[in-house]
Amino acid sequence: MKYRIIKSTVAGGALCKVGDIVEVRADEGKALMAYGKAVPHDEAVIENRVEPVEVRDPKPLVRTKRTSNGR
Repeated sequence: MKYRIIKSTVAGGALCKVGDIVEVRADEGKALMAYGKAVPHDEAVIENRVEPVEVRDPKPLVRTKRTSNGR
């Protein structure tokens, strides 16, 4: 199975950096996940789930008078 490395570590007998995708045995992959070093790599396409923002007119600038006592 493929795993994405999230902390630098040794996997499959080689030094792996953050962001590397490695294919290791299931038992080694489970150990890496238990140590917080890797997560399963999903090759599924991620769709853009961002919703468009409505264009709004900017709020008018409101200026207030300062009181003489500084508050």
